[in-house]
Amino acid sequence: MFKKRKKLNNEVKPQEKEEAVVSAPVVVDEKTAKALEIENKNKEDAEKARLDEAEQKVSKRSQKKKKLMSLLFFFLNIGVVAGLLTYQLIQEPFVSLEGLGINVGMIFVLILVFVLSSFFEVLRMSYLVKKDTGRYRFAISFKTLFVGKYYDSITPLSVGGEPAQVAYLKSHEVSTSASLSIPVANMVFQQLAFFVLSVIALIVSSVDSSFGSFASITSIIGFVFSFSYLGFIIFLSVSKNFGRKLVVKVLKFLQKIKIIKNYEKVYQKVSKIVEDYQVILSSYMKNPKDFFVMFSISFIRSIFNYSLPFVIYCCFFPGASFDLYFRFFVCGVLIDLASSFFPLPGGTGMNELTFGALFGTFFSGGRLFWAIIFWRLATYYVFIITGIIILSYDVSYGNRKYKWQKKQRELEAESLAFKQVQIQNFRKDRAKRRKKEMKSE
Repeated sequence: MFKKRKKLNNEVKPQEKEEAVVSAPVVVDEKTAKALEIENKNKEDAEKARLDEAEQKVSKRSQKKKKLMSLLFFFLNIGVVAGLLTYQLIQEPFVSLEGLGINVGMIFVLILVFVLSSFFEVLRMSYLVKKDTGRYRFAISFKTLFVGKYYDSITPLSVGGEPAQVAYLKSHEVSTSASLSIPVANMVFQQLAFFVLSVIALIVSSVDSSFGSFASITSIIGFVFSFSYLGFIIFLSVSKNFGRKLVVKVLKFLQKIKIIKNYEKVYQKVSKIVEDYQVILSSYMKNPKDFFVMFSISFIRSIFNYSLPFVIYCCFFPGASFDLYFRFFVCGVLIDLASSFFPLPGGTGMNELTFGALFGTFFSGGRLFWAIIFWRLATYYVFIITGIIILSYDVSYGNRKYKWQKKQRELEAESLAFKQVQIQNFRKDRAKRRKKEMKSE
């Protein structure tokens, strides 16, 4: 009996055996530990590679969708313009440029005015780049500006320009903070100059009934649409505490009425925009010189830009009176205001309709068709063409060249650092030898 009990006590259940095995400490030698560590690292690298591959596939799909949407909007734009121009041709008989006796010399003036307008835009961008990076980079500023203009031209309400500029600056050795602030500051100062001119244009058009009710009403709507958002953001930037409370209340109200779904996401996005504006405006308010320079550049650029309609008029009527300049200038501002709330890329349709309503009486005898062509080339299509050229060049050659130049600069910097180390070592050895020689003497 005693023996049986002893035997039973010595027996161990299978579950207890497993627990004993699990709980027993495992002794692993150093080589095995290293092998396990390498194996785990390889597994992590493989998993990370699979995730990267999946992310690349997703990004490629999204890029394809963006390209298809861009092409769709581009062709839609061309279709709308073609329809409007066909309508113009039906209203008036087609007349060739030779039949109109266009002044070739004024065509060169038109090109010069466009170049000067673009130059001041590039100057504004390069000034911002210099402020954040310490040096003027005109080539990068030019490319960044026209890439932004290209995406503004092919996206509804011109929402694609700033994100494209941020990405382009980041890919060309500009810090993340500077890449975010430069496009925002560029837009703010352009909008401030445009705001001043818009107020003048609206006052003039409200006093003078000859501008027409269609242009005046659409311009007022565009003014409210364009500057209510900008004014709201600037107000939030100036009044930080009240601004945050107001944002919270507005977003919660929009969430209640089912306009926004993800409150946290929208709040973070709005807060980020407000913070960017706060940083930019405060930095320029603290430095009146920078504020004055940026506003002056933006204002001069706007003057050249809104001089284009009068120069186009002079191409058809070389002896035109300069008294018409101010009227044409105001009309150019009203056209941009009227098209600012139109959802199609580049304000397609509204631009042409407003141009026809404001300038139809001036460009008679088949000239309106060509005037619209010249004006849209200078204010819209040239940016699409230039943007395509820049992006195509970068994809085919420019990006590889830039990477090589970057690598070359890094190697030169390493070589210079190595050279400095060698010189220092030589000087130390020389100093030691001299000390030994002096002791031996």
